[in-house]
Amino acid sequence: MNDSELDALKDRVFDRASSDPEFRSKLLSAPREAVVEMAEQPIPEFIKFEAVEEKRNTVILMVPLLETEELSDDDLEAVSGGSKVGNAANNQIEKDKKKAKKTGVSWDEMKNPNMGTVGKFLSAAKGGGRRR
Repeated sequence: MNDSELDALKDRVFDRASSDPEFRSKLLSAPREAVVEMAEQPIPEFIKFEAVEEKRNTVILMVPLLETEELSDDDLEAVSGGSKVGNAANNQIEKDKKKAKKTGVSWDEMKNPNMGTVGKFLSAAKGGGRRR
């Protein structure tokens, strides 16, 4: 699932939760199950979902990941586990690691979401992406 597909899914979930009380309740009690129900393709198990109910006079702040946080070996394995997206991302990760080594840039800097495809993929995989 790429960034635009994930954004489209988030929009559909948001719209449905705004108008369907049963779906809203399910989203709050079992967010992954509710989102998977609406997805048009499988969602890797390592991608987690959290739903927070908006309240009047309350601002919900999305705290960004620290650049030093990395996917676990299990998460990386799931990403590279045979899907076209996973294999492409894994190949790009290996290329970026080599590039980082050649240029003296740390792997953490290469993962920065503002630094290209791999950063965006890792950010999406760890829950980053567009905020509402």
